Amino acid sequence: MGKMTLLVMITLTVVILVLYENLHLAGSPLKNGHRELMQAVQLDALQENVDPRLLYQTTQVTVATTTSAPSSAWDHSVYAHRRQQCENTCVRLREGGVVRTTRHGNTSYCVVPKVGCTFWLNIFRYLYNDTGDRTYSSPYDIPRMVTHYAPLKRMKMYTINNTFTPPNLSTDLRFMFVREPYSRLWSAYVDKFLLVDYWRSEGQRIVKQRKVKANATTPINKCAHDISFREFAEFVVSMQPAQLNEHWKPIQHLCSPCIYRPHVVGKMETFAQDSGFLLEHMNLSWVLASYEHEKHVYDEMDMLIDYNFQLLNHNFYKNCTNATDIADRLWRTFQINGYLPEEIAFPQDKAVKLNATAFKGMVHEAFRHRPKKSPAEWRQQREGAMVAAFKQLSTDTLEKLHNLYASDFELFGYDPRPDSLFKDRMTNTTSS
Repeated sequence: MGKMTLLVMITLTVVILVLYENLHLAGSPLKNGHRELMQAVQLDALQENVDPRLLYQTTQVTVATTTSAPSSAWDHSVYAHRRQQCENTCVRLREGGVVRTTRHGNTSYCVVPKVGCTFWLNIFRYLYNDTGDRTYSSPYDIPRMVTHYAPLKRMKMYTINNTFTPPNLSTDLRFMFVREPYSRLWSAYVDKFLLVDYWRSEGQRIVKQRKVKANATTPINKCAHDISFREFAEFVVSMQPAQLNEHWKPIQHLCSPCIYRPHVVGKMETFAQDSGFLLEHMNLSWVLASYEHEKHVYDEMDMLIDYNFQLLNHNFYKNCTNATDIADRLWRTFQINGYLPEEIAFPQDKAVKLNATAFKGMVHEAFRHRPKKSPAEWRQQREGAMVAAFKQLSTDTLEKLHNLYASDFELFGYDPRPDSLFKDRMTNTTSS
């Protein structure tokens, strides 16, 4: 076949696809942003002599850099590199699954817990106005209880398997977010066990394992209030991936890019840039344009305070903890997250008749008067807390974690043996 004939065929294919996009997206609130992105993808395919139809089956996509805010400073060729990383790994990877996806207009999102999913679920709940008996003017205003527990009426969740694929998935702009596996595991522990959320669910599974290890006559505390990070990690590596909770299950088994074929793989480490790019193409740039870091910190702390104090309404938590204990745990969490300075301890003397409102006042005051530090110093505080926690783990447990998340490291380009966690340990350096 001559070069001229091939060029004509490719050009006709692009024209047909663009016409189809125009018809398919007519009337959609996401029409303009979606069409711009897909046309950029198709143009890149034409330049590389690739059939654009293959872009719906592969991850070979390069997104043209835009000059408009908020994504002008972000080199979007990074998405092509991330997709190529996934594609190279998928050639060898056979296992995986896609558990939860949702869509609106012509945009599809694959949900991965502990990677900014509260933010993105709020975006989709907001778009569907699926927020219970209240309407919110901004996704930021939706409470965490509504985000994760309110029944879905308009918004739908889909699982992809051998017998079912969500409608229109092949023509949607598909995206997902990932995170460095060790950091994701640590975040899950802090959110679910240092805080109280999972004491009566997953915490009970961990407590039951103590019965196997302990003498049968030894009393076992059923409150699960004293689960250490070491005990949690040992529990995780004792299970098969399919048995693990979604908050620490390998991403490969939650949202395999080999099955989902995302156009955009966002990362927690570049969350603002990646979210800005996606929101721009969803005609929702105002969401990040209205973002203020200090307000975000207040909102994040208030959300966690409200959520954890509300749990005291359940009898289980009334019997296992109290307002002062929850406040102390939240204070430590805010230090781990780099919101409050680690050198300022929780003021126990002020914790008399404490409730959520009073505790918010204490936290806000501490945040307003915290010492001035550079972003690098606050990041060092966050990373230091995580490194200290991983030092509690045996080398054997750390190796098992490395093996459990091996596919995630390879799929998403993370270092499986960071020096901060593995240096000075006797490990099998021949595996990776």
